[in-house]
Amino acid sequence: MYGIETEVLGVIAGNGPLPGIVLKNLKAKGLRLFVAAHVGETPQEAVALADAACWVKPGQLGTLLDFFNAHGVHQALFAGGMKKAALVRTFEPDKDALEFIETLPNLHDDTILRALAVWLEQKGVHVLDTRLGMGGLLGPEGVLTKLGPSLKHQKDIALGIQAARALGGLDIGQAVVVEDQLVLALEAIEGTDAMIQRAGAFSKGDGVLAKAKKPSQDPRFDLPSIGPGTIANMAKAGLKVLAFEAGWTVLFEQERLIAEADALGMVVVGVGPNGS
Repeated sequence: MYGIETEVLGVIAGNGPLPGIVLKNLKAKGLRLFVAAHVGETPQEAVALADAACWVKPGQLGTLLDFFNAHGVHQALFAGGMKKAALVRTFEPDKDALEFIETLPNLHDDTILRALAVWLEQKGVHVLDTRLGMGGLLGPEGVLTKLGPSLKHQKDIALGIQAARALGGLDIGQAVVVEDQLVLALEAIEGTDAMIQRAGAFSKGDGVLAKAKKPSQDPRFDLPSIGPGTIANMAKAGLKVLAFEAGWTVLFEQERLIAEADALGMVVVGVGPNGS
């Protein structure tokens, strides 16, 4: 991996609050920021922080590269995810993308992202660790709420983290819901929030949401994330415990997230490498 070695940095921005946070943190370092923003995904307020920006749809690799070349960008990082369902709907491959796709052995997320990083490197743009722009967003190990997990919860957490890692190993998703040692739901293309809603149909009001990085997680891309909205959706679905992999999970608005979890009598815990 590379460190930031230039005053000019490219940002390939996706959705959610992360692009704005990353851009603000990088701007504070005195960097000039050139953002490739995705139509219908990247927040306008995040793009406003850029020195210049171009709007692209998934698959417009030539446009992205031309933009970076025009502004002398030789280092870039990814910030924010892309909704898989939206990506499928808006995919508009250009000539570069079609040639790129022909080189792929499959269309798994990891395969595409790792190959894209290699492609960009070959074009003279080095892809950086996305954590370089995150500041203190990564969640710590240990219990963060007033309440801690019961013995039953601890067993469900252990199973949930194990299942989430197995799911990530298949490059399908990063989250599962477990209750009473039964897996109620697995995250797939619909995303975590929709998966939580689906799990609510089976929960008895004491479920555990477990979120973990992929076993072969590349820190340049797509770290798992949670925020106050996760807590709200869990409450609606009757889930009681949120367990995440410490050091690898982005916690948005951490103080608010914990305060809202405490008000609802929920548990939030960062899980270490051993899964408990």
